[in-house]
Amino acid sequence: MENRERAVRIAALALLIGASAAAEERGGAPQSRLVLQVEAAGTIRGEYRGETEIVVMPPFEPARVTLELDGHLVATLTSAPYRIAADLGPKPVEHSIRVTATAPDRRRVRWESIINRGSEPLSVRVVKRDDGMVEAIVTSPVEDPVVEVEFFHDVGSLGRLTSPPWLVRAPEVHDSLLHAVAITRSGIQDSHGLTPSAEVFIEEYAWRRVPIEVSVVNEEGNVLTNLEASQFRIIDNGERARIVSFAKAFDEPVSFSLLIDASNSMNSFMPHVQRAARRFLERTMRDGDRASVYSIHQVPRRWQPLTGDLAAVQSALGQIESRGNTALWDAVATSIRELEREPRRKAIVLLSDGEDTDSLTTWPEILKSARFAAIPIYIIAFGSKGTTGRHADQLRYLAAESGGFVVDATTESLELAWNRIEQDLRARYVIQYEVFASSKANQWRTIKVSVSSPRWTPRAIRGYFAR
Repeated sequence: MENRERAVRIAALALLIGASAAAEERGGAPQSRLVLQVEAAGTIRGEYRGETEIVVMPPFEPARVTLELDGHLVATLTSAPYRIAADLGPKPVEHSIRVTATAPDRRRVRWESIINRGSEPLSVRVVKRDDGMVEAIVTSPVEDPVVEVEFFHDVGSLGRLTSPPWLVRAPEVHDSLLHAVAITRSGIQDSHGLTPSAEVFIEEYAWRRVPIEVSVVNEEGNVLTNLEASQFRIIDNGERARIVSFAKAFDEPVSFSLLIDASNSMNSFMPHVQRAARRFLERTMRDGDRASVYSIHQVPRRWQPLTGDLAAVQSALGQIESRGNTALWDAVATSIRELEREPRRKAIVLLSDGEDTDSLTTWPEILKSARFAAIPIYIIAFGSKGTTGRHADQLRYLAAESGGFVVDATTESLELAWNRIEQDLRARYVIQYEVFASSKANQWRTIKVSVSSPRWTPRAIRGYFAR
């Protein structure tokens, strides 16, 4: 893993050399200058980083000059001046630079220089020792030391250490990936691990980047809007993930579907439901948002396709009439199919007073569809029938799996229920994380999101199907 990452960095540097050279031809100027000559072979004093002009002074001319960085060829220079422009990165990192100069008569001179001696980037390598311990061998920049190393196996965490030596007892049975995540003081992370048979990752493992939305509530049920990335911790299928981007999506456009149970049992309550839903739309819909409206009968009916026209959505709500039975799962499946094509944030808001009676879609099918779609489902369980029994358990499970929630409501508390959903929609954090994991398609992977206080509750999808 370490050699592969180093090769990737060298390849990236080679590309940067070409880009920097082109920029120099257009008038750009490197920030520093590194001169390589045989008389100065060995360690070169000074600190080299960022845009750097590398100049080679061969002992004879003409010459064919090659430059190798940490054992990888990055440039061949065939005529004077023997120089390139390279981006060495924002921080000083120790590099070995080998120069080979070849004359037309095949005379050859080779020497090696070391720059930024002692400046190591963050790296971690896991080894299994003969005494039954697993050790993480880490390096890091002097100014940003490693402050935490956590070891993971398929059963979960093997131990979290905050000071060296970075050692834990190996599991009795090592039949799956075992790895460690190192974190520096500034929050930078790196990972390495062992397969059962070797100290390198096998080909089926790769970095997987996963986007998720998360909202967080306190003990009173109020959403928290001032959290930072450092307050979140994500475990993907037992593997510690590293957060690579974090943003507040409070004002980002949302596409959402309103699913209103309009079966016979809702007849006397429909005016209350319609009024509360209209007020929800007035508060919630902003420029760029889109909404659709469905009524749930023995067959779902879409009264309004996704639109940004608030008046059209409210008008569709007013046309709903109560009749027939309840095809709840069919309605959810239909709205998922409509929303899946949307490139923006998405949500489903469902209000129902009873259980599914007429759907062709089964409970396992709707659960799988919801997991694939990863669209938050908010459910208003209206009246006493919607709050208890096996069907209520299914609704709560479906909402939790998707990153939404269920709120119980009566006609008196209906406004409060809609308000809670509105607040959650506008207080979601968008996180992208990376995890080193198997790349098998259609494998279900669990997600566990935790936050820095046990008094807070995060809401996020509980898993996803690897694609």
